[in-house]
Amino acid sequence: MRPLSVCRPAVAALLLSLLLAPPCLATEKIKEPASGVEFDATDRDGLKLLGAGVRRMMVFNVYALALYVPGDKLEKELGGKTDPESLYRAVIYGTFKKRALLHFVRGIGGDKVRDAFRASLEGNMAAEDLAAEKATLERFYDIMASGGVSDGDVFEFVTEGSKVRVTKGSKEIFSADTVRLARGLWMGWFGANPVCPKLKAALVSRVKEVVE
Repeated sequence: MRPLSVCRPAVAALLLSLLLAPPCLATEKIKEPASGVEFDATDRDGLKLLGAGVRRMMVFNVYALALYVPGDKLEKELGGKTDPESLYRAVIYGTFKKRALLHFVRGIGGDKVRDAFRASLEGNMAAEDLAAEKATLERFYDIMASGGVSDGDVFEFVTEGSKVRVTKGSKEIFSADTVRLARGLWMGWFGANPVCPKLKAALVSRVKEVVE
């Protein structure tokens, strides 16, 4: 019985540390209903989920997309407006940090990936911007098309000011420093010719939770 009594102080100290430790709060999850993919309501940098939706091609779901923004900076950019068009412009032209998570729910060949991104950017960027960024855009298309995508692949697109970074899984696959491309990427989802109008609306559907 003597060894047990020696251990009592250590056990007491352990119990006390557990009682005083801050609670481990589970991250709130938001499910994109069409795909069933779940996204965190707040990302690792404290950015807020502005909305999530699904990209459809013909009758197929291709990817679920979640958009994260800093609530305070978005609110400042909006200047009190929360109508859809003001939100779209704020996301496109705001220089604050923005993150999009693309969770693919269907495999796609490289050529189709290239065509989709090319159509998205060329359908929304001004001709002079496309010409000025031709080399960067071709590099972007090549990287995105490399190997195609598989069901379950997750891509992360992050822009802040003119900085652009794309990761696949945990590996960075593309980076650039150009405001034309930074804006062009968001134009693909929020511009005059969005890849999917329903997705465009879904990506700002949580504005009340983010800025109010």
